[in-house]
Amino acid sequence: MLLLSTALFTNSVALLLSNTATVKKQAKTSIFVWILLLFVGATILLPSIFFSHRVIWHVHKIENYLVEFYNINIPVLLLITSIFIYLSIWNAFGLVRKFTFETEPLFSRIGALLYLLGYEFIAIGIVLPHLRERMVYLYLFWLASLIPVVFIPLGSIKSFDHYLECCGLRRAGSRAGKSMTSALFLNSNLALAVGSFFIWGIISAFLAMISKAEPSLYVFYLVIIFSFYLFLLLLLEIYVVYSPIYNKISILLIFLTILYLILPLLLSFTLRISSLRFYSSFGFFVHIINPFSRRDFDIYTSVLVVNLLLCVVPVFLISRRYSHVLTLREKM
Repeated sequence: MLLLSTALFTNSVALLLSNTATVKKQAKTSIFVWILLLFVGATILLPSIFFSHRVIWHVHKIENYLVEFYNINIPVLLLITSIFIYLSIWNAFGLVRKFTFETEPLFSRIGALLYLLGYEFIAIGIVLPHLRERMVYLYLFWLASLIPVVFIPLGSIKSFDHYLECCGLRRAGSRAGKSMTSALFLNSNLALAVGSFFIWGIISAFLAMISKAEPSLYVFYLVIIFSFYLFLLLLLEIYVVYSPIYNKISILLIFLTILYLILPLLLSFTLRISSLRFYSSFGFFVHIINPFSRRDFDIYTSVLVVNLLLCVVPVFLISRRYSHVLTLREKM
């Protein structure tokens, strides 16, 4: 069953990657796809392969080895098989949607939220039995469950043309302006991504309370993580709304993203100022995972303020394009 589920998952992912997009579109997105695959491989596949190797060679009679899932002992191979089957089913839904609605994103709005809830359900079941033992399990949950929150918006991107279309559906009526504004916001990429993060944040805060963590500290952590997430999300939305008029804007945004993630770490290393690493999402997450790190609320507050200030210009640029969408649709 494990071999069959693994093969099903691998082949379904391969079919998703070989989509029906045009050659020109594939050429534009090939670099991003390779970056995405390398990131997923580095964060998920390589640790999984290493862990599987350790388990196979050091666990006697692995077919009888039991693990806790929501305080229920089940065979580890059955758990892994079930997870692969679950992911394969969603891959199948994505394939059907890809071949049925070629111009639509991989995830629908409801599908994206349902996938996230199912993923969170699995992640909670794995870490819940160990949550009171060590705080590191809470951070492992944060890291593992934050991955779909980051990548689901990428698979659900609505284009500029989709924005025009959703506004057109609400154009009729005496309150067309207000209706179009609400339709544009509810169908935007920002609404789905913020909603996904809100679900993740509620679940993460609940688990933090179960683990007897300090509530105020971990809520503050969640707010700072959201500030990192929001800035990257705004960069993605800038790409969506400005790519029709600036074809090369993706290069600039990729450069800004890499700079935002890596530059604080480089400056912290070269200038020997350790506090600078907190301004990178990687450095901040490594800091909060380390139980021996000193908690400095002044630095945390400065990181939050810097991230919010960085969001001001993207919000202004995006709001201008949103108003342009509304104006353009009213004239059509």
